[in-house]
Amino acid sequence: MVSKSKILLNYLFMRERYILYTHLSEKKILDRISSILQEKYFHRIIQNQFQMYRKVSYIGEDMSSSSIAIPYLQGTIFPEAKISFVSIITKPHPMFTFITSLFYVIVITLIIADTFGILNATAKISPMILFLPIVWHFHHLIYFKNESNIIKKFLMQVLEAKDS
Repeated sequence: MVSKSKILLNYLFMRERYILYTHLSEKKILDRISSILQEKYFHRIIQNQFQMYRKVSYIGEDMSSSSIAIPYLQGTIFPEAKISFVSIITKPHPMFTFITSLFYVIVITLIIADTFGILNATAKISPMILFLPIVWHFHHLIYFKNESNIIKKFLMQVLEAKDS
């Protein structure tokens, strides 16, 4: 049984964990993942593990405000006699993690500087700007959960798997 605090932390830090099960062998699973189009998805396979995420351009017209919150998927295959279990962990793309941490560092720096009277930030900056990282985070959280669901359904179709 997973504790409520662990579920909350996974939710806030944008992590999802689930297990798919399929009647395919480990080799067939890896072959199907390898056959996914290289143009849209990046994937890497190492032994019984795979990683994949959708390719996104960070420059040009492909860039949307939510495109960096796409899930980065890591899977591990556990073959059994008649069935194979695929443990999946989805987490945010590394670029999203980097930008979000920059937001939080700036806000924490402003709070510390204001507390010690270094910048007198409250006179120069509206306190509402401190909510910007929270709004950023929850906006992308909704996008991440939606996109993660789409990838989960896509992977279930590719593997002809069932969710447990």
